[in-house]
This record gives sequence, structure tokens and C-alpha cells, in this order.
Amino acid sequence: MNDNQQMLMIQQYLKDSKGVSCEKCNHHLFVEKFALRKVSRLITGSPSDTVIPVPVFACSACGHVNSEFAPKEFSLTDEASDQISD
Repeated sequence: MNDNQQMLMIQQYLKDSKGVSCEKCNHHLFVEKFALRKVSRLITGSPSDTVIPVPVFACSACGHVNSEFAPKEFSLTDEASDQISD
């Protein structure tokens, strides 16, 4: 597939898409943040606990992380979401 075909496909996808807004304040812009998860050394077999960065998208206005942006393996409570904001 050439670059022109890819661009046309992307434009079509965008036409068929719908915007996402913050569940808390209805803002439409998001920034990438990282939630950190600590895994016990007993599980990983490493000499110390391991910290894993998990990328999430937070509202650029209020810092809230929509439930659809949190990985299914764990949930971010409002308290945790507030801690992700600047």
C-alpha cells in the first residue's frame, strides 16, 4: 500500500470516528501520562521489586483518566486519577 492510499484510509477512518471527551469535565484534549505499577521481586525473580510504567491518557484540563483509558488489568479510582494530574 502506498502513502496516498494510507492517507485516504486514515481520512476515511477519521470521518467515521467520533470524538472522546472527559467523563468528569467534558474537555476534549488529553495528554499521555504514566501510572506506575510495582511488581514483587518474588513474582519477577529479580533481586528487587520492579516498577512498570503503564501509559494512560489523562484529561489536559482536570487530569481525570476515563475508565476506557485505564488498562483492564487494573482500575484507576478517582483518587488515583487525581494523582496522575499535574
